[in-house]
Amino acid sequence: MPFFISLPLFLIIFAGWLFRKLKLADNSWVHILNIFAYYVSLPALVIVSLWNLNLTDTNLHRHFVFGLITLFVFSLIVFFVLSIAKIKNSLKSALFLAAITGNTIYMGFPLVEFGFGKNHLPTAAIIGNLYLVIPILTSIFVIYYWHDKHQNNIQNEVFEFAKNPLVISIAIGAVLSFVKTDTQLEQAFQKTLNMLGQTASPLALFLLGSFYTANFKQKI
Repeated sequence: MPFFISLPLFLIIFAGWLFRKLKLADNSWVHILNIFAYYVSLPALVIVSLWNLNLTDTNLHRHFVFGLITLFVFSLIVFFVLSIAKIKNSLKSALFLAAITGNTIYMGFPLVEFGFGKNHLPTAAIIGNLYLVIPILTSIFVIYYWHDKHQNNIQNEVFEFAKNPLVISIAIGAVLSFVKTDTQLEQAFQKTLNMLGQTASPLALFLLGSFYTANFKQKI
């Protein structure tokens, strides 16, 4: 049943919420874990997933093209609706980013792993990152369009985005997918990344629960 497939995810999220609520995890503790997830475990998962992926697979190409088309159409619809809306450009930008950018990494990867198994993680990595990278890049250009172009340097924004650890890990994983020597050294590197990547899903979910507690307190 779908309920029992997703139940472990929400139990881990609840554990993160509970630990923060009971003050077993403070801000510094959660901050360090978030750095580890963002800069180490999630990039390791992305790299090793793409490394094991056959990027010449025509079935994968169909998923990729379908994802691009749906993103393009949906982004156009959201842009058109917000363009005719009588609201501030700053609010338009925030709504556009929130509408087209989903939580494909922190929630998407664990859902795929728990629901379909680790064998589907490589495909989830390419599709999930597609739904992360393209919307954020699109949002950069849209925000630039809606704001004073003299106050925003779009080249700097794109350059900063390119330094994102998840974006870098996508590039590394894509290159490594074409370099498969099947040597002991390669296997050692893959095992290392696998071990780091295995911490990504539970750690990301635990952190989500911790963030919910912190945000709730701030609103109160």
